[in-house]
Amino acid sequence: GGLFLPNQGRLIVAGYAGTHDAGVSVWYSDNGGEQWDLANVSGSSPYDTHTSFENVTESVLVQLPQSGNVLLSMRVDSSSPRRAALAEISSTLPLFRESAAPSGARLPSTKSGCMGSLISSDDSVYYSMTIAKDQSRTNMTVLMSEDDSKTWTHGTVIYAGPSAYSDLTTLQNENELGIAFERDAEDHSTCSGQSCTIVFTTFPKTLPPYSPP
Repeated sequence: GGLFLPNQGRLIVAGYAGTHDAGVSVWYSDNGGEQWDLANVSGSSPYDTHTSFENVTESVLVQLPQSGNVLLSMRVDSSSPRRAALAEISSTLPLFRESAAPSGARLPSTKSGCMGSLISSDDSVYYSMTIAKDQSRTNMTVLMSEDDSKTWTHGTVIYAGPSAYSDLTTLQNENELGIAFERDAEDHSTCSGQSCTIVFTTFPKTLPPYSPP
């Protein structure tokens, strides 16, 4: 994922890197993308280096609407929670610290791991992912945080069936957000699994109180 921070004129991109099978690094540019530098990171794993979080994969960035700080969320390929790190916007040189991330940002993962999407709108943060009691790739859910990802007290199930990757977007209608996500086919004789087709739908920004399954 990538971000543009207009007040700093900074581009930030997170992606695959690292010395092991999987890892995530963050690059930033202060001259419109002509030159890129690696951000420093500080993680909790003994495998992490000063420029990469190790043993994690698909990553997403979001600028938190209240503090302006940048949150990095990373997929973990197990039933362990996602790893997260925070960079303070006041820093001249970005440092993503896992210890600084709100505990609420370490959201649950499926047994096999799954990509999630983060977006901010107005004063809230939204996170889409599959959340199922048996940790399967089902129950495409959108959660909403009103305190910069510390807690997620509101949410809604977009689709209760098999589903997987998702991507959130803002819309011209300022009262709604959009989500594209993978799901199973209506005709299971043509395709089986949670990634048979990609569908798009909208939902209201104001979400009801939510309790996990």
